Amino acid sequence: MQTRGYLQRAGDDDSLAELQASLVGYMAQRGSSIVGAADTRTGHDPTHLQAATRGALTAEAWLLHDTDDACDSAPQPTVQPHHWDAAGATQTEGEGWKGGTALLSVGTAKKRMASRLDDARKWGRYVGRFYTGQGKRTLLVVEAYVPVSSFKPGTNSAAYAQELGRRASEYTGGVAKTRWQAGDPMPDPTRIQVAHPKRLMMADLALHLRAYADDPHYTVVLMGDMNVDRDRDQGTEDAASLEAMLAALHLRSCADIRWGPSARQIVTRSEGTSSSHIDHVFITDTAATSVDDFAVDEDSGLGTGHTAMNGGWITTYSWSTSTSARC
Repeated sequence: MQTRGYLQRAGDDDSLAELQASLVGYMAQRGSSIVGAADTRTGHDPTHLQAATRGALTAEAWLLHDTDDACDSAPQPTVQPHHWDAAGATQTEGEGWKGGTALLSVGTAKKRMASRLDDARKWGRYVGRFYTGQGKRTLLVVEAYVPVSSFKPGTNSAAYAQELGRRASEYTGGVAKTRWQAGDPMPDPTRIQVAHPKRLMMADLALHLRAYADDPHYTVVLMGDMNVDRDRDQGTEDAASLEAMLAALHLRSCADIRWGPSARQIVTRSEGTSSSHIDHVFITDTAATSVDDFAVDEDSGLGTGHTAMNGGWITTYSWSTSTSARC
């Protein structure tokens, strides 16, 4: 499952706490095994998310326990194991975190967790987790939050894209792309990439994930808020950077796999009269036949009544695969 929203500590904000409770409850009720969240604004510490998720999974476990006659003899329901990985992007004094990503592993996914994958530049733009399968099979799931705007030097702004642009403009000492290997400093950004943090991130993902994408024993899932509508933005440099990354990593859209050409008309974000498909789930092309479904839940209720929260909305959609893709 993929969602986008405000997962920072709620504090005294009752509406935010209510939204988060609804979100983790939604995850628990639908039996999600891997959940990605973008623009979390929660930083590196997911402790409060861990507690909220345990509460939701416990409530769901008790509900199942009370309705299952076979469980009458069990004094306590079994709560599924779970783990959040969180990565903070930028933090401004007095304003909190901007951007950020998080990945939740539940049940079998938690049991199969292996190592974690972090943003190669350590900027918190994406976070991933490896899951071990049978034999040499490995599933790599990466959650990403791509900046929406370009970098304007001299602008006094704490916006996500502006901070990433500033970091890129100051980045030196990188290894050339042709010689880069995992663990090396990432290549120095080009002038165009500094001006367009979105294009830099696409290039970084392509380079960082390339070795896994080329390995036949790996299935790669890349999901998140890409801030590119492949239909609306077709012909733009931003769209070209996304398509180049997908080609380099041998990835296909789960929406396209399930729905064909009509997938481009699926709306994952709607604000006022504006709608778009900027949130995506991509999977290794050789695993395409394992995709069972892709759907946007328009009736989830998440985001309803929260429009005052900086336009607060959450788009929730799910994808499911057969056992072979999950390892």
